[in-house]
Amino acid sequence: MKNLIYISILVAAFFWSCNSKPGARAKVPTSRINDTTETTPINGDLYGIQSQNAQSAPGEDFYAQATQAYESGNKQEALRLCRKSADLGFAPAQFNMAIFYYNGDGVQKDLTKTVEWLEKSAPQGFLQAQKQLAICYAQGIGTAKDAKKAAFWYEKAAQQGDADAQYKIGTAYYRGNGVIPDYEQAVKWYEKAAAQGVSEAMNDLGLCYENGLGVSRLNPHKALELYQKAANMGNKIAKSNYDRLKKTLSESQIIYEM
Repeated sequence: MKNLIYISILVAAFFWSCNSKPGARAKVPTSRINDTTETTPINGDLYGIQSQNAQSAPGEDFYAQATQAYESGNKQEALRLCRKSADLGFAPAQFNMAIFYYNGDGVQKDLTKTVEWLEKSAPQGFLQAQKQLAICYAQGIGTAKDAKKAAFWYEKAAQQGDADAQYKIGTAYYRGNGVIPDYEQAVKWYEKAAAQGVSEAMNDLGLCYENGLGVSRLNPHKALELYQKAANMGNKIAKSNYDRLKKTLSESQIIYEM
């Protein structure tokens, strides 16, 4: 089935900041990638079916008609049919209703209704709804901020293999944001995100290895390798960590040889 036409939006959001250094076992000053505000938009350009993670529902036919109406330029008819599909419980339609209200596309912009529709779609396993609902709770978009609910939905999305969600739930476990602090869980999710090429996860995983947090032992050489990989992807903080640790290891080697 063809996807509805993409519509771009911009909205400010941020990665959870972490200004504090790792725990008491830290041996050297460290720097985290996410100690500055970054932009992570709610993706209002994700109209269309992504049903590999969603349960089928009787509204699928109406949703197909809504897709055709939207592509032909009849937004009001598309909205009407999408609503019928959503009312019947079809998760992709419910997600798209959330985006209609988020963008104010054919309806009055209403962030509260955005969250209401996301809350219908996300429990059905619709990945994008889970991610956007996590952002809403993390940032207080259309609802009160709720770190526990944000972490819950980030973890649901992470379990489906989403790299960004894996990084964010890893950070939540590292900092104890909405969950009980757990360095081992943080490492688990950082490893999954790093394997998918998330440079921030590589950097933060390096910090865990450098400081012995959530890993079996201190491993500065593993940390150095991770910093270098992230730095090669353009991550400036990882480059700073690499230079700092490289110098420290070189000085330690000189002392050892003496």
